[in-house]
Amino acid sequence: MSCSFLLLGLVTQAQQWSISFGGGSGKNYIEEDAGSEWISYGNPVATHLDLRYRSREQSAWTWIARMQYLNSVRKQTFANSTQIMEGDLASFSYYLLLERDFRVEKKWHSGVYAGMGKTSEYMRLDIVHSGINQNYEAPQQKDFMSIAVGAMVQYVMTPKLSIELSPCFYWFDPVNSIRGFAKNEKFSKGGEDWHAVLQLGLAYRFL
Repeated sequence: MSCSFLLLGLVTQAQQWSISFGGGSGKNYIEEDAGSEWISYGNPVATHLDLRYRSREQSAWTWIARMQYLNSVRKQTFANSTQIMEGDLASFSYYLLLERDFRVEKKWHSGVYAGMGKTSEYMRLDIVHSGINQNYEAPQQKDFMSIAVGAMVQYVMTPKLSIELSPCFYWFDPVNSIRGFAKNEKFSKGGEDWHAVLQLGLAYRFL
């Protein structure tokens, strides 16, 4: 019994677990926004929650399980019409990321990470005519793979608590994106596209 507790203690001491959360903004649906004069997206609201695991024996690498939320207002106008289609697109993503330390100092840590996961996107659009909202279509949901590539800079305030700044680039539905490029098609409403966000947060090491 004592050997089991000793082994458990050694394994626990050989690992580092931390949790981080934060929020920010950036640019959503970059291709669709730039590719049409009739469609515009507002700056997104971005929030994330990370669970990090690091083995001290491989201290340069960290596994990250991330939950990411993005929400943006979408507005579309029509030529020779007073109608406006507007609404919001929200996405919930779950990623498995691998981070590589780039620089480690007493007070500053930095690294880069990449990974993939699953995204569920929810789109609600209404038609607006003469200032009156009229339901245009039922909310739609899409599920697809997505890719994340980013960087992290941490300022260590205490051995347990750090401030974290993280720019990240997300690629939603890369399979359909590549297929669209091959057929020279424009990106569809929502779905496949690129997103760039900058998030500020706190990281707490609990083990």
